[in-house]
Amino acid sequence: MIYGITPFIKSQKKIIEEICFDKCGKIKAAGFDFNGMAFFGCDVDDCKYEADKTPVMGEVFGEEFCVRKLKEY
Repeated sequence: MIYGITPFIKSQKKIIEEICFDKCGKIKAAGFDFNGMAFFGCDVDDCKYEADKTPVMGEVFGEEFCVRKLKEY
């Protein structure tokens, strides 16, 4: 499963910068486009910062894809 996160959702940008790129560091820096929206990919299944996620929306790089929302703090 690939979990897409996007800094183009204003409320998520700071969280992604501080958590995904700094504290966790497991985010895939190469982004991708899905239906016209840009995402970074993450393959961590048990993210302790996850607030919610969508059902599977399709496939990216041959793997199922959903969008992950991170907890605001």
